[in-house]
Amino acid sequence: MLVGSVVNDNLNAIRLCLAMLVLFSHSFVLLGLPQPQVLGWDLGSHAVHAFFAVSGYLIVGSYMRRPNIVQFAINRTLRILPALLVAYVFGRVLFEWYGQYSANPFPFKRNNSLWTIPWEITCYAVCASAGAIGLLHRDRYNVIFAFIWIMAFANLGSELEDYALILPMLLSFLTGGFIAVYENDINMPLAAGISILVLVGLLVDGWLGMLPRALYFVPDLSQSDVATIQRWPVVVSIAFCVVYLGKYAAPRFVMRDDYSYGVYLFAWPIQQVVVATSLSRGLALNPYGLSVAAALLTFCIAALSWHLIEKPALGLKKRGTVGHRPLMKQK
Repeated sequence: MLVGSVVNDNLNAIRLCLAMLVLFSHSFVLLGLPQPQVLGWDLGSHAVHAFFAVSGYLIVGSYMRRPNIVQFAINRTLRILPALLVAYVFGRVLFEWYGQYSANPFPFKRNNSLWTIPWEITCYAVCASAGAIGLLHRDRYNVIFAFIWIMAFANLGSELEDYALILPMLLSFLTGGFIAVYENDINMPLAAGISILVLVGLLVDGWLGMLPRALYFVPDLSQSDVATIQRWPVVVSIAFCVVYLGKYAAPRFVMRDDYSYGVYLFAWPIQQVVVATSLSRGLALNPYGLSVAAALLTFCIAALSWHLIEKPALGLKKRGTVGHRPLMKQK
C-alpha cells in the first residue's frame, strides 16, 4: 500500500483493487449497514490484511536488497508522510465544512481509515530493526516466523481488541516477509494453488461446520478459540494468493502509477461528503451507488495526490547509500 512497486507486474493494480474493496466495504458502514462478511472477517478487513501482506513482501525484500537502515527510514518517510499530511488536512477541512457529518448515519467520524497507518509504520520499524541485527536472512527468519505464530496461538481466547484487530495485520505482514525471504525456494504457483484450496475448503466448511465439530474434542479449546484457529489459515492463504497474483500471475495489468495509497487515504471523507450531500438533497443512497459515486471522485483525488504529492516526494529519494551498515552481516 505504501511503497512503490516494480512496473512490470500486477502489484499496483492489485493494491488499487484492494483500496477500492475497502471503499466498498466502508460504503455499508457509512450508511449504517453491516459490512459483508466472509471467512470470519468483513471485506474491508480482508483487504487490509492483503495490503499488509503485500507490504511485508515488498518492504522486507527492499531491505534485503539494500540493507541500509537510514536510507530505509528516509524512503519510507517520503512514501508515507507527504500524502498523509495532506489527507489529514483534507479530511479535517471537509469534516468541519460539512458540520462534522452530524446528520450522516455514521456521524462525527473524520477518517476512520487512518487508524491502520501507525501499525503499518510499526511493521516498517520492526523490519528495519530486524534487518539491522541480521535477522532478515533465510537461516534466521524462519525462527522468528515460527516463534511469532506460536505466540499467536498461545494467546488463543484473548479478549483484547489488539488480538482481534491488530494481530492479523501483523501476521499478514510477517507472512509477506516470509515469502520475500524464501521466494527462491517456494513454488509460488503450487503455494497459491494450495492456498486457494484452503480458502475454498474453509468456505465449504462454513456451511458444513465440520472443523468446529472436530476441534470441539480438543481439550481446553473454547468456541472463540475454534473461531480464531479457523481464521489464521485465511491470513496465510490470502498472503500467498495476493503475492502470487501481484508478482507472478498472467495476464499482466501493469500500472506505472500507484494510486492505491491515495484511494485509501481520501476515500472515507469523500464517502462522507457524498452521503451528506445526498441526504441534504433528499436523494436515496444504497451501498452500491455510494461506492460507484465515491470511487469515481476518490480516484480523481488519488491521481492528483500521486502526481502532485507522492511521486514528487519519491523523486527526493537519495540514490546513493547513506547511514550505517547492518549490525550483523547479511549473507
